[in-house]
Amino acid sequence: MLFNQFCWRLDTAELWPGIMILTSVVGALLSLRRVGPLEAGAGALAFLPGAWLTVVALQAVLGDAAPRDPGVADQGAAVLAVIAACAAGSVQHWATSRRSPIT
Repeated sequence: MLFNQFCWRLDTAELWPGIMILTSVVGALLSLRRVGPLEAGAGALAFLPGAWLTVVALQAVLGDAAPRDPGVADQGAAVLAVIAACAAGSVQHWATSRRSPIT
């Protein structure tokens, strides 16, 4: 019961900046592993279905104490894809510019 009270105390608006920062970090790390910006952005699109599956699983386990939605609008998935793609592209550009000699 204590776990339920702790988990749902945060408002979803407080979690959104953290989700965006985490997405940019994951996009940058994927770029370091030679994953392109398009692939990093496409991978970020899996966040929304994963968030809904988590909500459904929590509802099955916790019943009425679980949240009713993931707290992210459907447009949020597109925003996360753009953030991940931009982070991956920026890191790849930075890595390429460090390797090439300045003319």
